[in-house]
Amino acid sequence: MSPLFTLQCRHGYFADGVCRALSLAPTPNCAQLLARYRLRFQPLPGGGTVHYEDGASPLAQFTESAPLAFWLISRDPALSDYTDVAGKRAAGLFYFDNLHCEPETETGSTLSGGPLAVPCLPARPPRFGLPVDPPRRAARLELFGPLPGAVPVWQAQSPDASLAALPLDFGALDEGRYRLNADGVQLLDFWLGNPPANAWGVAAIYLGGPRLADSVPAAACAIGRTGEISVRTYGIELTARSLLWRYHLIGRSEMNFANYQLVANRTAGGPVHFDGAPGDPVAGQPSYCFTAREPLALAERPGDTVSVQLASLLHARPQLSVNLAYPRPGNVSGAQDGQQFADVFVYL
Repeated sequence: MSPLFTLQCRHGYFADGVCRALSLAPTPNCAQLLARYRLRFQPLPGGGTVHYEDGASPLAQFTESAPLAFWLISRDPALSDYTDVAGKRAAGLFYFDNLHCEPETETGSTLSGGPLAVPCLPARPPRFGLPVDPPRRAARLELFGPLPGAVPVWQAQSPDASLAALPLDFGALDEGRYRLNADGVQLLDFWLGNPPANAWGVAAIYLGGPRLADSVPAAACAIGRTGEISVRTYGIELTARSLLWRYHLIGRSEMNFANYQLVANRTAGGPVHFDGAPGDPVAGQPSYCFTAREPLALAERPGDTVSVQLASLLHARPQLSVNLAYPRPGNVSGAQDGQQFADVFVYL
């Protein structure tokens, strides 16, 4: 068998760049398509490769409009704590596809890079009630798939009664991303289907072929208009989250921390200085808080790129020069005045 495409998740948090916190698993519809066209999915760290049969492959007659969709399964509960999700904290699935991917480079086509600009979709079962405000009466309902210029895949009219929740039944439709409109206005952008409990996202790869030749960019297709195969690599590039690091020095009430400084020295870029101020007592002990003046990125091995040192000024007593520990993703505090912090508690 030969590779058809590879999907790889990379993350700036990890020292080797491979996002080992995510693994791929075919969705139910994807598993059916893989079997129908005798494709084989090979899991890899942070991704996977789909292979096709050499010779007389069924792909020569590929006319599907549905994508091969893969769950992005999270193996780390702290994944969203150290990932720059661009403020998206709502429950849902981060959705990636190759319909609008960035231009192909030496490493392939990027489905998303940097802070996540992709939607976070709520997942809905085939039958559910959708709350609406204000209530709707005899609304013209239309459901659209993600392909550009598509006609509605489902149409209906809501009951001729003022309803605060619309009863919806999409039982005959395949899983996937859909947009529900009421009287021409979008009500819901969602994923239709039942994701696993630990699904962090979903990646949909539209293979191409004659049916999708006008909908998917040619450079993103693994199957051309006339059935020719072009091996593709698709990447999801995640960025490590940057926060203001905050050090709480606890105990040692006899020390005047105004006579000390805390500095983060980076291997790339200049030092980051910290501002100090008395903090709230911690477990009945006095504390002093140093807060970074600019955000620093969380990292799996932060010591490779930054060192944090507490040092004495000239007249400080006692004289200190101490390398401090680094914040862990689990110590990200709640928002204060719109700002979140990565906290480290140092007991002296």
